[in-house]
Amino acid sequence: MGIPSRRRWALGGGHPPSPGRGGEAGAKEDFKTENWYLDRSLKWAQKLPAGSCRNSQLLEIFRARGNFFGKQGELERAIVEYSSQLKLAKKLKNLHEEADACIRLGNHLRQKPDYPKAEENLKKALALFETLGQELKCSYAHNNLGATYAHQQRIEEALFHYTQAAEIQRRLGDTKKLASTLNNIGVAHMMADRLQDGVRFFREALQLNRKLDEKEQTALCLNNLGFILAQRGEFDGSKTLLLEALEINRQIGSQKWEVLNLENLAIAAYRSGNYPEAIRWALSGLEISEKINYRGNHLSLLSSLGGSLKAQGQYAEAEKYLFRGLVLAEEIHDQPNEVLLHLEMAELSLLVNNLATAEKNARHAQEKIKSVSDASLQGQLFMLLAKQAARMGKMLEMEKHLDKAEKVLEKSEYFPERHRLALERLELMTLENKTEKIEDLLCGVRALSAAPISPTLSCKRLFLEAQSAFSSGQRETARTQAAQALELAYALSEPERIWRLHHLQAKIWMEEKNYQKAFFELQKAAQVLESLKNNFDTEENSARYFQDPEKANLLAEIRKVAEVLAQ
Repeated sequence: MGIPSRRRWALGGGHPPSPGRGGEAGAKEDFKTENWYLDRSLKWAQKLPAGSCRNSQLLEIFRARGNFFGKQGELERAIVEYSSQLKLAKKLKNLHEEADACIRLGNHLRQKPDYPKAEENLKKALALFETLGQELKCSYAHNNLGATYAHQQRIEEALFHYTQAAEIQRRLGDTKKLASTLNNIGVAHMMADRLQDGVRFFREALQLNRKLDEKEQTALCLNNLGFILAQRGEFDGSKTLLLEALEINRQIGSQKWEVLNLENLAIAAYRSGNYPEAIRWALSGLEISEKINYRGNHLSLLSSLGGSLKAQGQYAEAEKYLFRGLVLAEEIHDQPNEVLLHLEMAELSLLVNNLATAEKNARHAQEKIKSVSDASLQGQLFMLLAKQAARMGKMLEMEKHLDKAEKVLEKSEYFPERHRLALERLELMTLENKTEKIEDLLCGVRALSAAPISPTLSCKRLFLEAQSAFSSGQRETARTQAAQALELAYALSEPERIWRLHHLQAKIWMEEKNYQKAFFELQKAAQVLESLKNNFDTEENSARYFQDPEKANLLAEIRKVAEVLAQ
């Protein structure tokens, strides 16, 4: 399955919580000390005689307390403090303090999230900064308004404000803030599926951050670039950038961003078919995020982990992690990842022949995706529905879903998803045995091969080409392609592909009446299937898996060839 882009990038200007001195215990001690100091300061200021001195002290303390609680992730308490700052500033008709309180309050309301109130406060801050002639602070308000709109998928509005911010920052020479804004523009383009534009802005932001020696922001840009290259199927380039980001974040002790890097490394490894590496990265990311009590990246880590285990035939373990992710997605109302996890669960259910559960998860995904704007996810949903229709023999319905997937993905820059769609269409069309269509589809698949392609999709393509060659009587070509696909399938540890390829090779040998070699291939296929028996949590699920007609056909062929050899 693909990965929705919305959760693996990061907007610039974020500040992960500092571990404090002396590790976790030291951080707790720092918290107690600073909290005590701020409480005492507030009590002291409240006892001062009325006047400008008392008011200025209170404004400063409200701001400091808001900053403190915000850094600790206590948003509600931070919002209370900034609201107190705003209330006092309005009473005093202090426009500078009112604007400052509005922008801080707006930022924290966005994180809550309470987007309408965030937007209201940030617009008020922008208007006040314009009145005061504080152009640079206007750029900060524009940037934060852009982030508020981006989080609501209001991409064009986000781009308008980001662009306004960048123009001001470029004119005033604020290179540090400009780099952060350019990163945000890149994110907005990526969210709109304009990946090439995203790459352009990320590269410019990266160049500026390297010049400034801004390590945290450099790592952020490397992460975003690495993620977008993985989306385009450029896995080697993606891994290089993500490893550099990971090294920087480990050097500066930023564990929150380290988890983000591990998450993207897991995604890139999963999509490229390096399942052991994907599992290793995902488990490392989960370990750190649980240690620092940061759940922001749990969902895609669990999705990559479950997907990789599924590909390796570890079905019960895969279901455990995917279900865990689904529960969390529902709990925190993360609809893009909820859709993704329902799709992964449906794919797993189809794979193990549990059609009722597959239909249930597909139905949930259809319902949730209505409020999600993501071409990759929409394409994946239609491909899943096409598979379901094919399993039920509804071939016209299957073709309709494939056409919808193609329409969604045809203009996108998600090259791996477009390639995957072409292969899915080819695989499903072989069920109808329409030779002329299959040949046209093969031409389309080969045309797409100019774009980067993962080993997983390469293996599937070789398998389908071998099947097509066998169906058209080109046994030698089919045998060569099947052997290449089998070598790749073993390297990827994909048991489902391995047993099917052994089965295909057996059919080729049977056509040539070489029953000895056919029997050898059939036994190999049966051994792989036998090894999967223990990968289910119940005997009922295991039995359902082996009720699949293709597997039953394999066992019948083994008996048939054994009888021929016995004669």
